[in-house]
Amino acid sequence: MSNSKVSGPVVGRAVRTWVVMLAGCTAILAVGGAIGLATSGMPMDQPAMMRMPWHSTAVAAVALLLLVAVPMTVSAVLAQRDHPMWGRSAVLAGALMVGWIAVEIAIIRELSWLQAIFAVIGVVVLWLGLRRIEQV
Repeated sequence: MSNSKVSGPVVGRAVRTWVVMLAGCTAILAVGGAIGLATSGMPMDQPAMMRMPWHSTAVAAVALLLLVAVPMTVSAVLAQRDHPMWGRSAVLAGALMVGWIAVEIAIIRELSWLQAIFAVIGVVVLWLGLRRIEQV
């Protein structure tokens, strides 16, 4: 038995587990963030609010759900089920996460340590998805 046959599935399972955990947790936090934005539970200063599209946190909440929560949820579920498309979904979800952070910074013009953390998570999810695609 060759060593690569033993390590391949183990590495694949570990990569999948990380995607399930990171994407799943990010999806849950994105839903929470969207609820906070929609209900004004997340305070935002007036200048940042005026830079929001249509000056509405509700629009940002819907965008957060559609661009982060849904793709991360799909990636977590597909990875959990070992669906053949989970690698591609992780690449897309990670790229959308990084894009979300970049657009958020450009719009509100404020920096937060949370943005850095979620940008790194997006890059990691994207990278893990690429690893899966390379394994196939």
